[in-house]
Amino acid sequence: MKINKDKILRWFSYFVYSLIVLLVFLNGIYTTNDSASYIGMSSMRSPVYPLLIKLFYFIGGNNYQIWLLCFQIIFGTFGLYVFCSFVHRFFKLEYWLTFLLSLSLLAPYFLFGQIANIVMTEAIAYPLFLIAIRFLIESVIDRRMRPFIIYLFCCIPLIMTRGQFLFLYFISIIVITYLFIYLKEKRKKLMRVVIIFISCIILTNLAERSYNYILFQRFNKVSLIGVQLSAAGFYLSEKEDMKLFNDSTELRFFKSVLQTTHIENNWNREYDKKTPTNSGFGYYQMVYNKIIWGAVYPEAKKIVPQPEAHNDLRSWMYINKLTTAVSFKLIQQHWKEFVSIYITNVLYGLGYKHYSFLFFMLLVVFLVVFLRFQNKYALLYTLLLIISLANVLLIALLEPTGEYRYLIYNDALYFALIIVALNNWISLLKNKKSQTSEIQ
Repeated sequence: MKINKDKILRWFSYFVYSLIVLLVFLNGIYTTNDSASYIGMSSMRSPVYPLLIKLFYFIGGNNYQIWLLCFQIIFGTFGLYVFCSFVHRFFKLEYWLTFLLSLSLLAPYFLFGQIANIVMTEAIAYPLFLIAIRFLIESVIDRRMRPFIIYLFCCIPLIMTRGQFLFLYFISIIVITYLFIYLKEKRKKLMRVVIIFISCIILTNLAERSYNYILFQRFNKVSLIGVQLSAAGFYLSEKEDMKLFNDSTELRFFKSVLQTTHIENNWNREYDKKTPTNSGFGYYQMVYNKIIWGAVYPEAKKIVPQPEAHNDLRSWMYINKLTTAVSFKLIQQHWKEFVSIYITNVLYGLGYKHYSFLFFMLLVVFLVVFLRFQNKYALLYTLLLIISLANVLLIALLEPTGEYRYLIYNDALYFALIIVALNNWISLLKNKKSQTSEIQ
């Protein structure tokens, strides 16, 4: 009796998938320090995930977390299925490679991050990202507009789940330019795509503002850029920087934060430079959250005027305005050091020195191969590397890139690149072997 290896592997994969889903479910669901701001629908959070929590609270009451866990598992499974089935079909992957890809993409669920078991946005953002990238790949490789439009609509809930994905607007501009170059006969139709792209940006912005208006009676969108930049600003600051501030409120805020970061604690560059046992950039990563949540936010909150203090949205808007003004002055004063931190942060996000060099080398090689030979695999690899680079470039500007939850999306792209490249290499070897047999 002939054994069907593919059928056995398929049934084995179903067993493994079921086992992983069961283990994830049995692990239950728990909260972190950041979870409270989503559960409480804080104005500092993007609206999709808090609304999702509210929906399951309406359905399940005090048992809403069980409903949320089930949804995160189901939606995560759906996102992985959409992506893996597309890659399997589009690039004609062998089934064992598709299985390997799916296991790699499942790693954040049961090995590294357990993202489905935490009340955090990653559980929704990760599968949404995979779905969006699936349509982006199809659009770029086939040079078709319809998948790109679907991708644009996927970006709306994705960006409204995590602001981190604003970098996809930059990717969208690159892809639109690419389509304009290679679809010369369809440029009039492409103008509709441009209009849809702009409309999606406007719609996303209006949706977030409307959400804030309903909850906080203000048609505004909260930005935390100033709060996030304040970590680098105060890390680099010195006592002599007091002369930069003519505004009494800014000066008062600077002095109070400096008291915490420089006098009461050692959350600054000067201490890092004087202490050879520290790990350089690693020390900045270590004190980043301490500066923001242990000094900047508490001191800024004390200064918020009473009318704004009673409204969460207005309070965060005031804090961001204050921290933006102070941070920009500090960064402008220490711009060389800030650029150094930013570049190091980018390299750190790409694997630091050796791996970042390999990253840029591969990016250049794949781009040159595509431009010269119009090879679809080189185009895919170039696209995936550009997406991962754009993600790191944005994160590094505002946050340390050492946190795994920011880079699980890049890991998914790398897994896809490796699996598709391996499948292509195996196909070439098989074709070469077949041609050799025919000659003999």
